[in-house]
Amino acid sequence: MPVTSAQGIVATAPSSAGSTTRHGYTYLPALDGLRGLSVVAVLFFHAGHLRGGFLGVDLFFALSGFLITTLLIREVESTGRVDLRKFWGRRMKRLMPAALATLIVTTVLLAWYGQVAEQAHALNDGPWAQFYVANWHLLRGSGGYWASFALPRAFGHMWSLAIEEQFYMVWPVAMLVCARIGARYQRVLVGLIVVGCAASVLTMVLLYDQANPTRVYMGSDTRASSILVGALFATTVMRRAVSAVHRAIGPLMQWLCVGLVVVLGIGWATIDGPKSSWLFQGGLFGHSAAAALLVALCAQTPHGRVSRVLGTPPLRLLGTLSYSLYLWHWPIYVLANEERTGQSGWSLLGLRLVVSLAAAVASKYLIEDPVRFHTGWLRGSPAVLSFVGVMALGALFWAMLPQPDTAPAAFDPARIEALRPTTSTTALPAAPGSNLGIPGATSTTFGKQRISKVLFLGDSIAFDEQPAIEAAIRAAKVEVEVAAFPGFGVLSEKVDVWPIYTDTIARFAPDLVIYQLSVWDLGTVAQQRVAYERLVQLVRGNGSSLLFVTPPPFAAMDPKSTLPQLPDIAVSLAQRDPTRIGFVESVAAWGIAFALDIDKDGVPERKPDGTHICPAGAARFAAWLTDELARRYDGFTPAPVREWALGGWRDDERYRVPLGICANVR
Repeated sequence: MPVTSAQGIVATAPSSAGSTTRHGYTYLPALDGLRGLSVVAVLFFHAGHLRGGFLGVDLFFALSGFLITTLLIREVESTGRVDLRKFWGRRMKRLMPAALATLIVTTVLLAWYGQVAEQAHALNDGPWAQFYVANWHLLRGSGGYWASFALPRAFGHMWSLAIEEQFYMVWPVAMLVCARIGARYQRVLVGLIVVGCAASVLTMVLLYDQANPTRVYMGSDTRASSILVGALFATTVMRRAVSAVHRAIGPLMQWLCVGLVVVLGIGWATIDGPKSSWLFQGGLFGHSAAAALLVALCAQTPHGRVSRVLGTPPLRLLGTLSYSLYLWHWPIYVLANEERTGQSGWSLLGLRLVVSLAAAVASKYLIEDPVRFHTGWLRGSPAVLSFVGVMALGALFWAMLPQPDTAPAAFDPARIEALRPTTSTTALPAAPGSNLGIPGATSTTFGKQRISKVLFLGDSIAFDEQPAIEAAIRAAKVEVEVAAFPGFGVLSEKVDVWPIYTDTIARFAPDLVIYQLSVWDLGTVAQQRVAYERLVQLVRGNGSSLLFVTPPPFAAMDPKSTLPQLPDIAVSLAQRDPTRIGFVESVAAWGIAFALDIDKDGVPERKPDGTHICPAGAARFAAWLTDELARRYDGFTPAPVREWALGGWRDDERYRVPLGICANVR
């Protein structure tokens, strides 16, 4: 989240606003108000209550570019140069103390109270966050930006601060080079900004991957445009343009401000990041441009109605605390989860917000302000040595802490064997909250057939189940193949599975195809029915039988999700042709609701993202599935769990990444 050392100030004439700072800058409360709104959007987004709240970061980017460039232009106009040492010194004094405190305090608390995965991520991410390259580090092993907030990564939000600091390192150098051109340096500056924006947006478009847009969302190169467009509005050329528009339209300027606020607000409330491909094809830049224009208009009309509303004391206060709030809120969200607090929903959010606000106030008044305003004596070589010393101590802190054991937790096959048999082929009602939330979804069965080849299809959930399924079915002396990957589903917008399914079925010629209902099978009832009927036709056309299987229950689901419709569609298809098509509810394998550790033995069956599977869960599901196949088909005899559950598949990378994702739980 961007922050400047002069929050809410611009280098304009004192008469244009209510007060002037001791440095000669004009203080604009509206800009602090915008900062306050933005951090609130981020806080609610990370709590799952504001779908497009992640766009608050883009407003921060634009505002930061505007303010920093304003300060740098003022310095060039006054002195003819940019003092890089002083500029970078101010940045470090403003940003580093609170950031380092957040990293250290959070890591210590996680060492006492955290799960292995939380500890491992803190130790792995912390050094990169300290040196402001967290975004590139997170990109190396990221499973996706939006998915990351379901995982215990306490410093996962530091990517935006890294981008900001990288901008602070590069931009003043560019300004200094432009300043040496002479009186017309701003023309060159505007050209540089325009070229930079165009290159950044083009890079985002070219590198965009619909299956995982994280690279373009968190890359410094692809996000530079969001900061540079703010810088553009800080130039004299754009200030004059905004002023000319103000003179031309007069009072209508306020309606333009209102329109921008409404458009941004609607976007924050409704835009679904991972499903909005247009965002990464110019949409993010458009949002940042609108935000930058709003910033410029508020700076131009500080006494306007919109500026006065944005400058009200509550928003202004949140704006002054925005950096601290952003730093502390996500570690607090990770620490204060449902399991530790016993709270959920709005009560949990209220608790988190209160603690975050308290931490932000303490950080500002006990750490940030004392360093900013009471260390004026620390200049020159002593300042440099102090900075180097602090960074070295931080590095030593990370080096000295012991690394937790992040290996997947070992499970006891006997515990799974003891659960067999666990199902019946009679109807199984789905309890409220189970699986896809369909009341009355039932298992169907068909006449016994002999099978020698099984094909299992699914998405990332099935991908996690794959090693155990392959081991268990092969132990039963039956051939098996699995086509399961993230993003797979018959209605997936990310992957066209039909050529893959068609080729695989034709090549492998399975007797039975098992399809696990996919979280990517979104759409209307009509679309879902058409897709499932197409799957039925594909399977039957190759002489195979089809068995629909429900996925495990999820920790949370969008109330507007269309997934709960899927079991009814599958059941209706099975009832049309009960000899070739079946449906089975997997509640007997997973229980009626999500549980990280189903049997409370410290070995997790599920991953903390609320969706995916650990080795113990994969083995549990495979044992249940093979029992189900034995009841439905001739010639299928499940092997004892111990014969296949102790193989090397348990240490597969999918259970190790992210770090500690399937480690023992406390």
